[in-house]
Amino acid sequence: HTQAMVTLMANKGIEFMQLSVIIPTYCPQPYLWECVDSLSKQTLSRDLYEVVIVLNGCFEPYYSSIQQKIKEYEGLSIRLLHTNEAGVSNARNIGLDSTDSDYVCFIDDDDWVSEKYLGSLIEKAEDNVIVASNVLAYNEQTREMTLDYISNAYNKYCGRKRLPLFEGRSFMSSSCAKIIPRQLIGKNRFNSRYANGEDALFMASLSSAVDCVVLAEEQCIYYRRLRTASVSRKRLPITENVVNSFRLCCSYIGLYTSNFPKSNFLFYVSRIVATLIRMVKRL
Repeated sequence: HTQAMVTLMANKGIEFMQLSVIIPTYCPQPYLWECVDSLSKQTLSRDLYEVVIVLNGCFEPYYSSIQQKIKEYEGLSIRLLHTNEAGVSNARNIGLDSTDSDYVCFIDDDDWVSEKYLGSLIEKAEDNVIVASNVLAYNEQTREMTLDYISNAYNKYCGRKRLPLFEGRSFMSSSCAKIIPRQLIGKNRFNSRYANGEDALFMASLSSAVDCVVLAEEQCIYYRRLRTASVSRKRLPITENVVNSFRLCCSYIGLYTSNFPKSNFLFYVSRIVATLIRMVKRL
């Protein structure tokens, strides 16, 4: 498999391809190591990727315990960074600023991936293309695997080789479960002002440069853990929910106008509609 990947890189004119997997973590729990375990078992050669853990918020005792645990993953390149400022967006930005790798993957610390995840994503990687994985949701309470909206989109389009941006819009709603070319990211960063919706906003900031969305093989799976205590599932107060949603809509409009005429009108309309629908559901 490693030789095949080296051949693939040679065909693309790349001597060495580096992939950075960025994991933000706050007051990490044992599930962080389930995430790292899954990355240590990848079929992709360890020479081709690194893991960047960004601890945000409290420094100790977490930093020392993570440093100690990292030593158990011999041969796996893991870097540990810390910021006093809590927040997933800031942590991801610090991870981005710390590396100049060719490709980037984001994984939440309570999620994990299949063994073929990184290899399957790299195999289809191209400039200006988002390669998205299959997704399964793990319900922590019932211990059942279920489908979510990205799973449904994957099953709908899995027979298609390349999806135009609008058709692939579901895969652009999260920064996770995909590989992103670094040159496509450029100077774009996550907006830490938002309590929710920052993922979709970040992906929208890249959209004007995205040629299409490509789906990885079915066994390339991102496992999303559904936890009632997670930040993404936390219900905001009504006023904060409404204000956050309308500010997001204004940001989408700002992105659309600033990137016009490269902006995809229907894609941005879909983002605004999705934001308003989510706002109503959370009232």
